[in-house]
Amino acid sequence: MPVLRWIRRNLVVIAGLLMQIVQLGAFYTAMSLHVSAAIIALVQGLNPVVIALLAGFIGETVTARQWFGFGIGGVGVGLAVLDQSSMSLVGLLLCVIGLLGLSVGTIYQKR
Repeated sequence: MPVLRWIRRNLVVIAGLLMQIVQLGAFYTAMSLHVSAAIIALVQGLNPVVIALLAGFIGETVTARQWFGFGIGGVGVGLAVLDQSSMSLVGLLLCVIGLLGLSVGTIYQKR
């Protein structure tokens, strides 16, 4: 399968595409829809939580103490973003897509 060989040889390219094109493309598109950079930064701050959720795919475990810390951070981000009533649903969805691009790219690169 030539496609699988290409993927194996170009893992860095795939991780870079996920981490740069998906993440930055989604974030800049969200900014064009009037989502503030502060909100995007707060959503991007959830990156460690998403990586912890995906840690099982690379054979790592997360302790209960770490999950507690991630939970506190997630609630803090949620409270900070909740007040932004002018934010569009599409803009918030783009922020989540950017966050997933960064997190999946990081896990893919680690693998």
